[in-house]
Amino acid sequence: MDILKHNLTRLVEVEPFPYHPDTQRNVMAFGNDILRRKFHFAMDQVENTIKPFKFEVDCSQAEWEGSVERTVRLLEREMDMCARALKDISTRVGKRTLNSAINYIQESTQGASSIGWRAPQPMPTTTTTTTTKAAANEASADQGADASQADTEAGLPLLSPAILEEARMAMSLRDRAAILKLRHAALRSKQCRDRKHRAQCPEAFLNLVADKLTNAAVMFLQVELLNEFFFQFPRELDSKLYFGLDKSHVQAFARENPRVLQQLELMDRKRKLEEVMDKLGYVTRQQERMAV
Repeated sequence: MDILKHNLTRLVEVEPFPYHPDTQRNVMAFGNDILRRKFHFAMDQVENTIKPFKFEVDCSQAEWEGSVERTVRLLEREMDMCARALKDISTRVGKRTLNSAINYIQESTQGASSIGWRAPQPMPTTTTTTTTKAAANEASADQGADASQADTEAGLPLLSPAILEEARMAMSLRDRAAILKLRHAALRSKQCRDRKHRAQCPEAFLNLVADKLTNAAVMFLQVELLNEFFFQFPRELDSKLYFGLDKSHVQAFARENPRVLQQLELMDRKRKLEEVMDKLGYVTRQQERMAV
């Protein structure tokens, strides 16, 4: 319905409709009125058609095989998209930097999971607070310098937050590609060739259900809504914008367009000049007769 309204809007925006604002409004009103009258009835028919799918979805072996093939192609396309995305990340970041960032994230995750519960330390006294803070700052600075020096000596690049985010995205894409590869292998297996094993192949079954729902909905929308719209809309335009107008309204409609108005004015001038020429010719002929 939204597509039809959008196409109606595009239709009235094409010349010569911009020169006729009243006609634009009438065309939109006719189209919206037809859609409004037919929309709810069409939706009821679609709802009644898809209700049986809530209880049972029956399919033939040919339909099941077609669903499996469509699902396999979909998974292959998804795997290609994951591979291209991983390649783009590797190109932007660099393969060595990306691997270092992934290893760093994995080691950090493993280290965080291996840390156990620690007993709370006693609070320091007020006399030693300043000394403790200074010592802690010096120790952290020394540790940071040692870590940076160790990373530099090991040949590891400095990892910014943006690089770490790219690494997390790459890890997510890699895991997704692995899952898609497993499901692709499952769909290619012998078990998924038979429709009786639909429970073991949920992707193919859902694709089959979606295809059946779409076909049923499209069929009733085509019959109950689109056919009625395409049949009535041009007849509404003819009856109300052409046959329902008298000569004066037709002329007023034509004169709204500047190009047509210019042509009409030229035709009117031509007609007047022809009348003048006829009268001058008549006067000339009368003078010739009187001279004879």
